[in-house]
Amino acid sequence: MKTFYEIIKQVSNMRWSIDDPEPTSFAEVQMNLKQAVQQAHSYIWGRDDFPFKRMTETVVLPEGEDSLEAPKGNIINIMLQDADNYLEYAEMTDFLKDVRGVPEKYWVESSPEGNVLKFYPRADKSYYVQERYDTLYKARDKSGGLIYNLENADDVLNIPPEYEETYIAALKPMAIYYLISDTTDENFQPYWQQFEQQYANLKNLTGRKINTRFVM
Repeated sequence: MKTFYEIIKQVSNMRWSIDDPEPTSFAEVQMNLKQAVQQAHSYIWGRDDFPFKRMTETVVLPEGEDSLEAPKGNIINIMLQDADNYLEYAEMTDFLKDVRGVPEKYWVESSPEGNVLKFYPRADKSYYVQERYDTLYKARDKSGGLIYNLENADDVLNIPPEYEETYIAALKPMAIYYLISDTTDENFQPYWQQFEQQYANLKNLTGRKINTRFVM
């Protein structure tokens, strides 16, 4: 997998760049170039529901409990293991706290420690809960740990290796697009068009055929 620093060097060697073609070290890379790559990655990641973002995790809801730490991502659905139906999403509300039974509804509440996944009724016994969600972790550190975005020189994209080349091909012109920022620059629109072509290749490779969302 290409590291953050290797991706930066590829961007620096594109036809238009305000930076040196070959940074001699990660420490010497200008902050605006690092940020442009991070922004480009965030833009592509958030623009579509790519299959490599989809995660399934099974956790235990202990007997007598009505809450779990919420998954770090956008929830697709929640169900009890071996159940036939998904739990119903409910707007955050006050149900009777002392009711116990098979959980039927869920919602998310915020707390100082982070988001909490709430259930109703309170579990009358321990249940395995299957969570499906789109992860917010867009990168991995050199130890393989999940992180929100590329930050250090050895960080890598949190995508399968078979998508990496096509993903980076879309990321590079998008990073230059952010670097230019001046809509009157003659390279501004050409790099956007190049991005759209490479992005279409990424969509085809990952099987995404639907219209994409607009991301600011």
